[in-house]
Amino acid sequence: MKNRKLFRNLLLVVLALLAFKTANINVNADTNHNFSLKIYDCNNFNSSYMCVDDDGVPITTFTEISNTGTVKKGKYIKVDLYYTPGTNTDIGMQAGVYYDPDFVEPVFYSGRLYYEVDERTVYNGGIWPAKSPVGSGRNSTNWSVGMNSNPANNNFRLNYMASDEMNADELTTAGVIATVYFKIKEDAGSGSFSFTFDNSYTKMNNKSAVTTTNTTLSIYQQLDNDTSLSSITVTSGGVTYQAKQTFSPTTKTYNVYLPNNVSSVDVAATPTKTTTTITSGTGSQSLSVSTMKTVEIKTKAQDNSTDTYYVKLYRLSNDADLSSLTLSGINYGTFNSNTTSYSVTVPYTTTSTTVSATPHDTKASVSGTTTKNLSVGSNTISVEVTPENCKSEYSSATNNTCTKKTYTVTVTREAASENALLSDLRVDNVQVPEFASNKFNYSLSDVVYSTGSVNVTATLADTTATIV
Repeated sequence: MKNRKLFRNLLLVVLALLAFKTANINVNADTNHNFSLKIYDCNNFNSSYMCVDDDGVPITTFTEISNTGTVKKGKYIKVDLYYTPGTNTDIGMQAGVYYDPDFVEPVFYSGRLYYEVDERTVYNGGIWPAKSPVGSGRNSTNWSVGMNSNPANNNFRLNYMASDEMNADELTTAGVIATVYFKIKEDAGSGSFSFTFDNSYTKMNNKSAVTTTNTTLSIYQQLDNDTSLSSITVTSGGVTYQAKQTFSPTTKTYNVYLPNNVSSVDVAATPTKTTTTITSGTGSQSLSVSTMKTVEIKTKAQDNSTDTYYVKLYRLSNDADLSSLTLSGINYGTFNSNTTSYSVTVPYTTTSTTVSATPHDTKASVSGTTTKNLSVGSNTISVEVTPENCKSEYSSATNNTCTKKTYTVTVTREAASENALLSDLRVDNVQVPEFASNKFNYSLSDVVYSTGSVNVTATLADTTATIV
């Protein structure tokens, strides 16, 4: 009997231990209630309190924004309070969620927080706590939801309260308790902000354990697409050379004319935005005379947009030399481009000459090439060379000095000769007897009767004279 009692006591101890162990397993298996937020892109909010796309069409399928996702300034978001029941379901609950007023502002209707409660068909203990409208024909629970927020009193917390009015139906299925809408402020700063649960306020009616999941979002920083420049400068030796065009960020092509003595320049540029970079085109540029050099300044914006500014550098020629100078019918000697003055004497019979000249630089111009009538005495023939840098289109070029060059040939035409004498006088090719240049009368012997004519020839003492 004693042994039997002892066995029974041992059995009770074992059962108690088993019961305790089983109880511990059950406690450890209990799950906590959880409150979290599901956030969706609402884009814009119309006067009918509906989320719409950029064309004003109501959005029916929402894109969820995950934790650490990004949102854009001026846009709206849809924020759902999502509830997942724990093991010990309950007939009432409350949750508080803080929001950052520097980044977002809730949507209000008639001075009160605007919120939505789904009124889908539910059943006893079903997935949705909201009461259906009277006469809706829907099966519903007795659950109701209340919300408030009062930012005017610096209360930047959303207060959710949901309960079964009959204290009978416990909520057993996960779902959305209520929905509110926020606008991302236009003047929101960069960075991130959070919706954070107030864990001291968030609780279940039966005081079961509750966990919460906060959500952090970042302001979408739209990358700048400005590729423009605020200035372009061309310098050499401390001198800034101005472009023909006045600078404007929207003007993409500039012409800079440089004097002949500038053989290289430095090209610099400044972007309008600090986020824009210059990828090529600045720095030292060597120049050749009378050769256009196009420098391409390439810019790259923060969003990788690109653009190109064109700076056309042109080093002017000041070459005013001639490579040749000719006077038709006159030999004034050997031409040298460095010699600008010549002289020559021509006989009286040279009455005119045609002047021809070729510039050393094809971009130079020449004046004075024409047919020149010569007067007796001194005649000055001038040929002027105008180099490229003297053209009017380059008059505004910085430090450009125009120097023309004039070549002169002084042609002296001799006066008409007054020598009317002969140097020889012949009859039938025989010089007349006793010929002399200053003797004008001669007598010849008689000729035979058969001589019908004689041939008289005369040679002028001055070849410029004529026999009439």
